[in-house]
This record gives sequence, structure tokens and C-alpha cells, in this order.
Amino acid sequence: MPDQPFRPRASLRAQLLTTLIVLSLLGVALHGLSLWLIGPTWLAGGVGPASLRSMLLMLLTSGLVVVALVWCLDHFIHRRIGDLRRFLEQALRSPGRLARLQLAGQDDDLARAATALNGLLGQLGQDQEAHRSQADVMRLVVQSGTVNDVLGAIRTILQRRYPGAYAELFPDADVMLPGATRPTWLVPVRSRGAPRDALLRLTFPDHLPPDITTEAAWMADLLGVAAEQERLRQELSQYAFHDELTGLLNRRGLLRHLGSRLGSQLGSPLGSHLGSPLGQGPRREGSLVGLLHVDFDRFKRLNDLLGHAAGDELLRLSAERLQRAALTGGQAARLGSDEFVLMITHLSDRASLEVHAEQVCEALRQPVQIQGHTFHPGVSAGLSVAPDDSRDAETLLRYAALATEQVKQQWPGRVIAYQPDMNAARVERLQLEQDLRDTLSQGGPCPVSGRQTGLGVAYQPQVNLHTQEVCGFEALLRWTHPTRGEISPDIFIAIAEEAGLITQLGHWMLSQVATQITVWRDSGVCIPVAVNLSAAQLLQDDIVGQIEALLELHGLPPQALILEITESLLMSGAPDLDAYGTLSRLSALGLKVAVDDFGTGYSSLSYLHRLPIHTIKVDRSFVRELPGSLEAAGIAETIIRLGKQLNLKVLAEGIETPGQARMLRDLGCEAGQGYLYAAALDAPQVPAFLQARRIALLP
Repeated sequence: MPDQPFRPRASLRAQLLTTLIVLSLLGVALHGLSLWLIGPTWLAGGVGPASLRSMLLMLLTSGLVVVALVWCLDHFIHRRIGDLRRFLEQALRSPGRLARLQLAGQDDDLARAATALNGLLGQLGQDQEAHRSQADVMRLVVQSGTVNDVLGAIRTILQRRYPGAYAELFPDADVMLPGATRPTWLVPVRSRGAPRDALLRLTFPDHLPPDITTEAAWMADLLGVAAEQERLRQELSQYAFHDELTGLLNRRGLLRHLGSRLGSQLGSPLGSHLGSPLGQGPRREGSLVGLLHVDFDRFKRLNDLLGHAAGDELLRLSAERLQRAALTGGQAARLGSDEFVLMITHLSDRASLEVHAEQVCEALRQPVQIQGHTFHPGVSAGLSVAPDDSRDAETLLRYAALATEQVKQQWPGRVIAYQPDMNAARVERLQLEQDLRDTLSQGGPCPVSGRQTGLGVAYQPQVNLHTQEVCGFEALLRWTHPTRGEISPDIFIAIAEEAGLITQLGHWMLSQVATQITVWRDSGVCIPVAVNLSAAQLLQDDIVGQIEALLELHGLPPQALILEITESLLMSGAPDLDAYGTLSRLSALGLKVAVDDFGTGYSSLSYLHRLPIHTIKVDRSFVRELPGSLEAAGIAETIIRLGKQLNLKVLAEGIETPGQARMLRDLGCEAGQGYLYAAALDAPQVPAFLQARRIALLP
């Protein structure tokens, strides 16, 4: 029920005047009556009981007049204050339907106060509506509304408050606007980070509101805040889903894009975790999605030689090449370091995908100029295909990475497609890693079912090709698994390097070899033993101290131990790196250093004359082709001559036939090792082998 306006019956001044006149007339009448009653006595000049009664009656009359006057004044004042109180309570009780004092035609103080109060309440109503409108728009801004959302809310507010009014936003405040035919107000919209101000134009049907300046100001301010928030959201999205160095998608962005593409192209549910069984859902006929996972070979070497700036330049150039190679709908991404992915879409069959993958990798292999140097990138890649391999984005990426991992281990520089058995091989590899950790924690061999299992060291003899005498041994690490038997060193050493176990494994082997050398020397066998040293070991800060302490512990001379490093380690750095300083300090202790697998690289020759190298070992890949291959013979001869010119000992690996041994001896090679002489021996077999060898060499 609507509130009823309160209507006072008369003005306070008029009622008070009427009351005073009535009371005055009443007092005069009472006074006259009293004079009439006591007049004769008063005139007679006597004062008696009658006079006393007369005086008392006058006093009583005056008192009554005073009391009546006070009561009337109190009654009227409280009644008017009550009127005002009830009006205010009514106004507070219904702020949306403000009460009004209906005092038309009256001109007293209360009427004028009521008129002012009515105006104030009207203004408060308008302010309340304006504040409610601002709150609605501010709530929209806080809830990440876009500029268009905020502009739409402002237009709604204008239509509600000023029917026919309209708001427009122009991106450039300096734009020339056509002349307006209706009242118009222009205000700039400023946003931090924006290259220029925008312009808000408000158009009204009849006239501009009196508070247009304030109204337009808060609208422009909130539009500016919304524009800044929208820009920040775009920047955050760029950082969240793109690689900072190359601008390509990062892993999160790739999975989101790939999930969307798989959903739209193959009919899978949207999202990066699709999880649909193969063959489910509608599929566009003849459409496949390929994921090419690319990894650069020797990228670390470029970083070490020329610095990270050169590596970043190669990554940027490769990203541009990869983006150009993307077909319609394709997308390139960088997952981290030198790891890239190319999503290939809209190809009809696997053969086309594989051909395109080869073309992409060939484009990435093209030489590039970096800091004045020509670099030939090496690229290995794995390919997975949806829906054949999986419809799930995460799984598809994992399968492509598995294929890349396998190609780098077995066929570097090639592109292979994912095969289901690769996943099983990966699981097996993880299990082997855990088994290797357990074996290292046990510390060496242990008996299982009547046989020795665990880690062990075998020793392959090295023979002087001219005298046929044993001149040394190479220590070779072995691992006998309790259920799988002998594990190839190529497998478990690679696992140890990936798992960060190689330094622990290398330290264990050095300790075992030093102990065995001590046993042999105590029995009269004084032959040096070569031990392979990994790159991770060589880069340890305390490796020199470890080896020196090991020699002191067992009382061994430095000549008893030869340290072998691979040629790839020489190729991965420069003489000022820690590895070269470490080699120099080890050589200063009296230890000899040999370069294993020599001839498989192409950049270390310039370092040989500056490094403390004592022996180079011709790689078995060149020996295998002897004596029938002229090219292999030429390479072997070149290596042997180089060693002689640098005053280095040359030893050939993998000698299996007498013809190979004769050719190497005739070319000037000093020593060799291989199955022609003996396979790797267990430590207890070495003394008997040496004895048999000496007997065989007797004239």
C-alpha cells in the first residue's frame, strides 16, 4: 500500500495567535466577573472576607490562564514536531518512494523547510540512481568485462535515464567526427599502455543533463579501466601460451590449440585431455593431424663455443623456418631449449605426412650464419599421427617425443614415426633405471641363484702390434641383471647419463679398478689399465682431488692408470673451459690421457697439439672395413700419421682378423685390441691369460 502524505491542518503561527486571543478574552471576562462580585465591598473601602475571596478568585483566574496558555503551546509544538517526525520516518521507510510534505499554498517556516527537504530528497533519489548505475558498470569491469560489454551497459543506463540517448566509442580521440544534429558531449577515454586516447560521444534527444560533466567522466573512467584490463589480459595470455624468445606457442598453448583442432577435425571432445578411444566420433574423411617433434643435435656445443646469444639466434631462425613450413591450419611451438613441435593438418594420408616431415627437417638442416660463423644444424625428429596413434593431445605429444628420443639414441639425424612398441620400450627403460639405482645402492656384485649379478668390471687386453706382447688393459663396465641377464653398456650407460647416475657409476668403477690394480701389482702384474671418464665426471669440481686421493689410498703410481675421454667431449668446448683445465691438472699429476673413438669428429684436430693427450684410439668403424676398403685404409693411415707427427701413441680398436692387424702394423699403428687377441676378461682370468700369452710368445 502506498504511503499517504501527511497534511497539517493549519500553520503554527496562526493557531498560536488564535489561542492567545481566546485566552486573553477569557481572562478579561473572568476579571470583569470578579469585579462585579466584589465591587460594592471594594467601593465601601472595607477589606473583609469578601475582599479576600475576591483576591483569591483573581489569583486562581490568572493561574488558570497561565496553565491553559502553557498547555496550548506545548500541545501545538509537540503536535507539529510529531508531524515532522512521522514524515521523516515515512521517508526513511520508503527511500524508493520518497514521501512529500503536502504544504501547498502555505507560507510559514515549516512549509519552506518542507519545500527544501522535498528538493533535497529528490536530488538524493537522482544520486541514488546514478550511484546504482555506476555500481552496475563497476561490477561488470571487476568481472573482467570487455570494453564492448562496458559500453553496452552504459548505453542501457542512458536509455533508462534519458530515453533516446546513445553512447559511441571511437578508437582515436583525434578523429574528425561529422557534425551532430542533437545535443552531444565528447570526452576522451584514457587507458595506461594504450598508444592513443579513445573518444566517447554521448548524444541526447533534447538537451544535455545538468550533471553531464560528472556523468560523462565516470563513464569514460570505467571504459578506460576496462580497456586497460583487456590489454593486460591479452598480455597475460601471450605470456601464458607463447614462448617469450620465439613468439611461438609454448607447451600449454600447443596443447590447447591441438586439443581444439583434434576436436573440430576428428570429432573428439574439445580440450587437451580428450581421452576418446580410437575410431570413435565423427571424422572428416581423409583428414589427419600430425605432430612432428623436432630436437636439434649438438645445440649445446653451439652454446658452449659461441655463447647463449648465438644459441638464441639459432632458435629464432629455426622458429621462423618452422613457422613457414606450417601448412594451412598448422601451428609451430617451442617446448623448451632446442625442442620444437610442428602441428601438421589437412593432409590426406600418412605417406604425405611423412614426406612433409622430411621436407621440414631438411629445411631446418640448411646452414645458417651466426655471428660470422656457418653452422650446419643437426635435426632428429619423431612423428605421431591422430587418430591412428591417439586422439588425446597429451598422449599424441608424448608419443612424438618418444619417437624423437629413440631416433636420437639409434639413428641421429633421421625422422621416424611412432610405433606402439616404443611406449613399452620406454616403460622398460624406466624400470631399468630404477633397477640400476638399486644396484648402485647395493654396491657391486651380489650372488643370486648361485651366480653373480649386479655391476662388475671386465678387462680387455691391449697388444703391441709389433711384439705381440700385452701392453695394457681397458676396463669395461658390465651389468648383469637378476632377471634380464647381461645388459648392453650402450643401454645402461645412456640410462645412467639421463638419470644423473653417471658420476656415481664412474666413481664406483674408478674405485673398483684401483682396487684390482693393487691386487695385481701385489702379485707381480704391473700393467696399466685404461678407464673411461665421462663428461659429467670430468666437469666435477673435485675430480682431480678424487683421483689423487684414490691413488694415495691404494699406493698406486700415476702411471698405473690411464684416463680415456671421448672425442665428442673435445668437440663440446674450447681450451678455456673447465674440462681442459681439469685435463691439464690430471696430466700434471703424472696421469696419461687417451682420446677414445678418434676420427668420428671433425672439429677437435686443432686442439690436439695444445692438450695433454698421450694416446689416440682409432675408432672401430674404420678398422672394420680393413683391409678391403681403400677409403677406410686412407682414414686410418691419416690418423696414424697425425699421431706420429704429434708424438702421440696410436691404438686401434676392434681388431678381429689377422689381415686387419697386419695392415695397421704396416701403417705404423703401435697397439691394438679386439677379439683377435681376446674378449674382455673377468679379473680372476687375467693372470692365467698373461701367463698363457707369455708362453705362446716364447721362441
